[in-house]
Amino acid sequence: MLDPLRQSALRLRPAALLVGTLGSCAIGFLVPYTNMVIRGAHIAAYFNNPAALILLFGLVFIVNVIIGVVHRSWMLRPAELALVYVMWTVSTSIPLFGLTAFLL
Repeated sequence: MLDPLRQSALRLRPAALLVGTLGSCAIGFLVPYTNMVIRGAHIAAYFNNPAALILLFGLVFIVNVIIGVVHRSWMLRPAELALVYVMWTVSTSIPLFGLTAFLL
């Protein structure tokens, strides 16, 4: 059995789910826009995930650091960052090849 301190470190907070959902929505709107309107870089083509990696980089090295300076306990923990990254990685496959592009 885990001690209470370690058990609380393994829990995921709702903030991680909120950040993941907001990032997934941003990917859902920006990927079709860059592909169909701008006709720019394919930031989610063929199930690659540069969009998720770019957002994760910004979250870890900019947003999470600023939040940590303000209040250390508000920072996202490694398990929460992993949840956010998995949500964003899955969401990169849906806008172009997961029927959304065919409907637009």
